[in-house]
Amino acid sequence: MADPQDIQRALGGIAVWNPWAQARLATTQRPVADFSSAGAEIAGISFEGFIFPGEAKFSGTEFSQAVSFRAATFHGDANFNNVRFEVSACFDHARFLNFTNFDHARFERLFVRGAKFSGETNFVHAWFNYSEFTGVEFNHALTRFTDAYFEHVPDFWATTVATPPLFQRVQVRYQKYSGRKFWRRWISCSFGEEDAARFRRLKQLASDWRDHQLELDYFAYELQAKRCTETKSLFPILLNLLYGWLSDFGRSVARPFWLLVGLTAVAAVRILLVYSPTCAVAPAWAALKVSLTNTSLLLGADKWEIRSDAITKLCGACKTELNADPLA
Repeated sequence: MADPQDIQRALGGIAVWNPWAQARLATTQRPVADFSSAGAEIAGISFEGFIFPGEAKFSGTEFSQAVSFRAATFHGDANFNNVRFEVSACFDHARFLNFTNFDHARFERLFVRGAKFSGETNFVHAWFNYSEFTGVEFNHALTRFTDAYFEHVPDFWATTVATPPLFQRVQVRYQKYSGRKFWRRWISCSFGEEDAARFRRLKQLASDWRDHQLELDYFAYELQAKRCTETKSLFPILLNLLYGWLSDFGRSVARPFWLLVGLTAVAAVRILLVYSPTCAVAPAWAALKVSLTNTSLLLGADKWEIRSDAITKLCGACKTELNADPLA
């Protein structure tokens, strides 16, 4: 539970808190600042510029108002597990010198621009609506975002990491345009004007981490988000749509395969209908063989015996010499 003395001291602001903290840093004392499970009693407190000489406990705390930890310094562990920031949380230029834990934290709006994490950092199972990690430094070898969920694509521009963070099972939702323009909704334009650039940065980070599946996913979202923002001309947008519909931006093998199967079947039916009236009864299997070999002409299928036999069965009296292929 929260310590009433810590709450009372924090209510006095930085003028009361920091002299107390600096006096403790000058000695060997590293007292715990305990705000865990607090609620209305700390509403409206600004922790901007605060110095926490020892462990800072905010576990299970609910911030019903916007709160700022801008330029705060955490000399001990910073425990924010299961904390709820219902409006916004600002950690811009904060310094975390030891273990930092945001396990199962929930952020409506998170700003950690220019912050520095020197110790192990944990965002496991964290939920983010809007988040900006611009210019953050993760200097420890272990940074976890495992099972984190981002409702909107986060901003990781100029973020640096000592080693690739753990990003297993991270979900980043692609938010679609929801404005009044029907055509932008129909082609699934992105919610934000900067979403394409943010996905591009995630793609770059995934490449650095050697996570090729995530790299493909972020590449697909980047191309989709470019519609109407970076890609504005009609023809490039049409190509973008076709690339997405036909192959899911290169992630699907099934879509082009079944498209090829469908086109081959349609071509076989056409061949059958065209040659049946003029020749003997054309077997469907022969028409299908001709259609299949038509898809492989670049591989020399026009010289394959299976194609010649099929043309013979299909056309009967027609010429079947390879240099006079009636179906070529």
